[in-house]
Amino acid sequence: MGIPCFDFLVESTSSITFDRAAYKYHASALFKTLLPSMTISKFARQNKGALQQRVYTFSTGQQATLTEPRDYDNGRFEIVSGTSLITDRLPDGQAGVVIDPILEGNHCVGIIQGEETVMLMSEESALLGEWTETTTLTAKMHDLKRVGLYRLFADVHAGRGAYPLDQG
Repeated sequence: MGIPCFDFLVESTSSITFDRAAYKYHASALFKTLLPSMTISKFARQNKGALQQRVYTFSTGQQATLTEPRDYDNGRFEIVSGTSLITDRLPDGQAGVVIDPILEGNHCVGIIQGEETVMLMSEESALLGEWTETTTLTAKMHDLKRVGLYRLFADVHAGRGAYPLDQG
């Protein structure tokens, strides 16, 4: 997968929530990548004040939720994999695993989830720009997408090709 914070999340995902953390097209591509079925069996849309929530239920029973409008500074993502909640911003009182940046000074050099890590190449770290101790992955989503695009181009240049279109 191209975006580093989702490298560990390709197996046994039962639900994904992007709470102000993605545009529709980006969320759709991530849903395709992280969930094996794209056959939607149920769809619901609900307005909650200024927020609009879309809930997709797939034929496998998996669920994907998108809350808009996108607001990277205040947004977050949640992924339920097995019995674990994985997120970049854990609400007070909620249990789960936080995906955090690994910082050296004010640069992200990797991503850590529990005991799993994804280390970044120096070029990828440079694309992410400067971070602070309180910067979340969602807040840096624009930069993380640049890393994903860099990885795609690097794979094509190295002769490994790109991922198939049916993968998102």
